[in-house]
Amino acid sequence: SARVAALHKLLVDLARVPEAKAAEEMLPKLLELFWHELQADALPDAMCEFFLHRLAEDFGHGTLRREHAGRLAARLAELGVTAVLDPLAHTGFHTRLLEDCGLRVEASDLNPPAAVRLWREVLQRPVDETKWECYGNEWALFLSWLPHWSEMGVEALGGFRGHIVVVLGDTEDWTGTAGFRAALEREWLLLD
Repeated sequence: SARVAALHKLLVDLARVPEAKAAEEMLPKLLELFWHELQADALPDAMCEFFLHRLAEDFGHGTLRREHAGRLAARLAELGVTAVLDPLAHTGFHTRLLEDCGLRVEASDLNPPAAVRLWREVLQRPVDETKWECYGNEWALFLSWLPHWSEMGVEALGGFRGHIVVVLGDTEDWTGTAGFRAALEREWLLLD
């Protein structure tokens, strides 16, 4: 619909304005409105994918919704987790949402985007240079839409010293490699 397209354009345009990102509530609330409109319009999958892929450049892949970030933060607190490590943070949008929920976060990425696209500080660091011994049981490992062409997910699972891993993605071939999915199933217990 025209409303969804207009909201999408507004989100893409404002995501590159530092003052808009600095306004704590504005863009996350606008993104929530976009999600609701997208669901209400029941657009064809191809159209939804087009909108979401364009947003991924400025927000994040598989964009986490605020309500889910809040529920995740509450569940992590129940499990004794006070901090989140996101070694594939891209723009830092997800870690910003989790930070807004009261969690301490550290975001890194092999190649973070230009500063204008960042939502918070994202350290430039490949997964294999992470000092895993610094991230113990008070930390959760957050992995969002791991690449399906790289074993960095297996490496992250193998190196992480904490006991909670959060995976945002699908259960099929788009999130991580077959090796990652096998390691996740073999070495970790699924919690709802």
